Amino acid sequence: MKQLVLMFLGCAICVNIMAQNENEKVKITFDGKNVKIENPVKEITIRNNDGHVDIQNPITDREIDFNLKGRSDDGSITYHGSYKTTFKLKGLDLKTSKGSVLDILCGKRIKIKLDDASVNSLADSNDTIHSGCIHAKGHIEMTGDGTLSITASKGAGIKVKEYFQLKSGKLNINAVGDGCKGIRCAEDVIIDGGELNIVTSGKYLSETRPNFMGMGGDIPDFGGMMGDFRPDSTMMGGFPGFPGGGFPDFGGMMGGFRPDSTMMGGFPGFPGGDFPGPPGGGFPDFGGMMGGPGNGGGRHFYEGTAKAIKALGTVTINGGNITLRTSTGGAEGLEGKKGITVNGGVLDIKAHDDAISSNGKIVINGGKTTAWSMKNDAVDSNFRGEGAITITGGEIYALSQLGAPDEGLDCDFSPMIMTGGTVFSMGGSMGPHVTAPRKTDECPSFLVMQGTDLPEGKTLNVVGENGKSVFSYRIPFDMKQSYGVVSCPQMKKNSSYKIEIR
Repeated sequence: MKQLVLMFLGCAICVNIMAQNENEKVKITFDGKNVKIENPVKEITIRNNDGHVDIQNPITDREIDFNLKGRSDDGSITYHGSYKTTFKLKGLDLKTSKGSVLDILCGKRIKIKLDDASVNSLADSNDTIHSGCIHAKGHIEMTGDGTLSITASKGAGIKVKEYFQLKSGKLNINAVGDGCKGIRCAEDVIIDGGELNIVTSGKYLSETRPNFMGMGGDIPDFGGMMGDFRPDSTMMGGFPGFPGGGFPDFGGMMGGFRPDSTMMGGFPGFPGGDFPGPPGGGFPDFGGMMGGPGNGGGRHFYEGTAKAIKALGTVTINGGNITLRTSTGGAEGLEGKKGITVNGGVLDIKAHDDAISSNGKIVINGGKTTAWSMKNDAVDSNFRGEGAITITGGEIYALSQLGAPDEGLDCDFSPMIMTGGTVFSMGGSMGPHVTAPRKTDECPSFLVMQGTDLPEGKTLNVVGENGKSVFSYRIPFDMKQSYGVVSCPQMKKNSSYKIEIR
């Protein structure tokens, strides 16, 4: 009897809590400057100022849901609170002339639910008083079965001071403003599922090109033998205090004939500014005094670049379909300062700068990843130690289009580990040798390309002793003298394979 009474009381409490939560749902409906507010919670204060809504929520013992819908060409929501809460987007279309569209001044977990297969749209303006179309002091979890499209003209599409997690739903971000990022997190980015599409088209905010003795070009930066110091990187790469990517190049005097140089070309047989071969940007070609930077040397230092995803912590991808596109100077696709791990999902990146970049380890355990860089390394780890790039499973296609010294897989000569999966890389190299996995008992068979010509539209095949192909890949762009590695589970140890281009 006691058990029955307790069960009854428990059920009654659950029903009471559900009824209370249902009764405490706040509904906000936009109609231009007019806003209909249905607020059954007496502790919460909501004010409308011509479509700009301010919510003050002092409650700290229970979560309140806010249902948001309607349309305004100049509207926004500013939320003040000290407890976790949920915003349900049920067909919300907001643009604003100033500030963030959704400014969440709460350091707790904020759930954004794309409700009822709804279509939602948010767009900010290019003012100077905000740093994201959606801004949150805490962390955001996004769920639901609807769609949210964000147009970011200033800052980021989504900026959070803790972590961002996409669990489900479809999220489209179009970052059009200069220096705009798709997602920017002070901590981690976690993608468990759903669909994420980010396109950035804005330019960098500034470019550091210091003059040398009042002339054109770059100050000598001594990055050529030691690596590059890239935007937003905390790893040095070159000697301390010398950002960039090449020895002084003084191109007008000795480093090759260029259209913008008034001096003669360099040594015979070395057009374009650099001696061939040395890692990280070439021997000095003397571009700093009279000419521009050399072919690979003297990288520029971009500030405020339009990256698709930037996390100051880690990035973890467990599932979902992710497409990232960038097209302007210094714009990387996916950056996780402290590390990147791909456990599943489909990741498709095409970036102007590094497609995938980290100062920590980059680990591929599963899923399918295509990383294509047009002007830099495809997958770039600056971690100084074993396993800078680690591949245990899944598929990774790393494509660097520029050529030497940029690579498909680049870990600055730190040991790369491979124990499984399918791997294909193409691009240049930082010297006579390509980045390849360390040979261990666990390392599967792989082939190394050393200067293989890869014509666009042709198919690269790995062919076994029986003449059958065990791997094929359609070549997406022309690459003369490509360097890279190829490996797949069908390649067996103690067997011979060769590369054929058909």
